Amino acid sequence: MPQNITKIIEDGINYNINDAKNTIKQIKAYLGCIYELLIKSIDQLQKLSSDTNTENDFNNEHLQSVVVIVNQYIKELQHIVNNSQYNGRKLLADVDSTSISIIFRMAGNNGKCRTVNNAYNDFKINIPVVGPGSLGLLGFMEDFSDIFI
Repeated sequence: MPQNITKIIEDGINYNINDAKNTIKQIKAYLGCIYELLIKSIDQLQKLSSDTNTENDFNNEHLQSVVVIVNQYIKELQHIVNNSQYNGRKLLADVDSTSISIIFRMAGNNGKCRTVNNAYNDFKINIPVVGPGSLGLLGFMEDFSDIFI
């Protein structure tokens, strides 16, 4: 094979490897945002348990504001999951998502050793399923104050 064709193939493989690395970095960044939203939600919910008189007398004055704040955090989490993309590929999923993985072709299917099983030429990333539905948070997207009364 001429040297310039080999160089083109190597450049293509390196491009795909770098694309996979960047995709993983983007997924990690989105997961960090979701983690922060979940921590903030827990902090808000802990406010509700700290201001009660007794176990049977729930009179927390912050209930409505906490409900509104947590609703917004969970809606933002849903927004992140729905809109997280990199190079046109969905990066996060919820329970009803049809996209479950991203496949990167690391080598072409030229030659006998690469045509036997093309799956060995691929790098596959399973998309994290982290939407409110999969995390059991759908009840926190609306008014959940009745569970405290």
